[in-house]
Amino acid sequence: MKIKIGRKTLKLLSIGAIIGILVTLSLVYAQLIFLRHPTGIEGNTTIIRVYRSIRYLYGGEEKVTVYYLDVQHRIYPDSIEVPANSIVYLTLDFTVNFGTSGDWNVTPSDWTELTVDMPRMPSNCSIESVLYFNSFSDNREFWATITFNNWLNDEPWNVGRPLVKILGLYLGIADEVGANIGTPEVDVFVETHITISTP
Repeated sequence: MKIKIGRKTLKLLSIGAIIGILVTLSLVYAQLIFLRHPTGIEGNTTIIRVYRSIRYLYGGEEKVTVYYLDVQHRIYPDSIEVPANSIVYLTLDFTVNFGTSGDWNVTPSDWTELTVDMPRMPSNCSIESVLYFNSFSDNREFWATITFNNWLNDEPWNVGRPLVKILGLYLGIADEVGANIGTPEVDVFVETHITISTP
């Protein structure tokens, strides 16, 4: 038995097939985009940068490679709200894991800097920030505590999603762990705690 298909029907089938392929590809693309950004739903953003500096010791005769770490973390939830006449304490617990063997640690350098970037700060409000290091964890843990003080205001303060930057952390000297190791592989885990103090 033979089936004859007219030109009009053939065109409609071709258009239908093209539409079906495009729909399938769009669904696959959407799935790939979702899989590439699985943490985007939570809103956490952590950016780390490991870099090196060449130093000369003992009057410029000995050359060593010193490694440093920068960490930038934008906190979750989407917004921090400081109630009227209150103080909010934001604590960030950082744990650093090294994928490269060696005698690495995380300690402050002479130019370590802790800053907090945010959209705006109303009058009579203030921010204080302190950096702590744990010497009992092989120097691979540290904390940043940021205090948002709205004690003198009768209106709430919407801090938003502040960006916490910790720059210039000392990791170690390459000569101490092997001359040809290259830049160490570093992974940083961040845990966030928010506490509100009201009268």
